[in-house]
Amino acid sequence: VPGSFFGLSDTLCLNDIAVLSDTNANVNAREWRRNGVLIGGAMNLTDSLINTTSSIAQWVYSLWTISNSGCESTSFDTVYIRPFSALSIGTNNTCFGDTASFTSSFAPSFGLTNFSWDFGDNTFGNGQNEAHYYAAPGPYTVRLSAIDSEGCTQVVYDTIDVALLPQTDF
Repeated sequence: VPGSFFGLSDTLCLNDIAVLSDTNANVNAREWRRNGVLIGGAMNLTDSLINTTSSIAQWVYSLWTISNSGCESTSFDTVYIRPFSALSIGTNNTCFGDTASFTSSFAPSFGLTNFSWDFGDNTFGNGQNEAHYYAAPGPYTVRLSAIDSEGCTQVVYDTIDVALLPQTDF
């Protein structure tokens, strides 16, 4: 009796969904396990990838099947889940008329390479660090998206308040 087989990408990103699919429909029973813990018995299954550590996590998926004639087969696949790279935005509130400075910081071991800034006023930037002039005072939600060397994307948000200058009168 042919065994059941499945395959996953070797490296997945945090918050990806692992799609587990048994290629053998002629089985009497099946069990999917992640790191030895039963996660389901359906032919097709999805599993959310969570990594709460600051390093790459290793998960071993297994698929055990038994045929109608009682023959058993087990397949294994190991995946590596990249963590968030501790990406953050550094900025300070600024006064209207001044230029706001934005810096990104991250764990360098994850090789963030592509940066995309949305300054919240329909203007954008693509440097690791950016300077931006706001044409009007007010609060703005700043979005930074970065892609690491494995193609994993991380997005963070911060708010900056561009304050009106005080009125002086004497």
